[in-house]
Amino acid sequence: MNKNKITYGIIAIVIVIIAVGAIIFWPKGGASNSQNSDIILYYGNTCPHCKIVEDFISQNNIAQKVSFQNKEVYQDKNNALELAVKAQKCSIATDSIGVPFLWDGANSKCYVGEPDITQFFKDKAGIK
Repeated sequence: MNKNKITYGIIAIVIVIIAVGAIIFWPKGGASNSQNSDIILYYGNTCPHCKIVEDFISQNNIAQKVSFQNKEVYQDKNNALELAVKAQKCSIATDSIGVPFLWDGANSKCYVGEPDITQFFKDKAGIK
């Protein structure tokens, strides 16, 4: 009988460990926060052109139609460094990097500026 209790105890511990691991490593967030998204929108919190893109995304429910991440670069140095790496992949000179900036990782393409980014989202969301 003690052997059965030990076996059930070990099984219970393994189940708890698996459950905790799943909670920790399971992707979090909705469409706009998806950590697995290949699309990243870099923005600055006081950037007027970024605000235009933000308003477009909100008014057209883009976050419900297109999976992407938002990353602020003025206050977050890590996001700014990440943006520089993405820009380099598109052969954009360091002194020419600006926001809003969109990285389409699935196609390794960069989009810079409000017109190109809103058009990208229109195309992805099927908006005419």
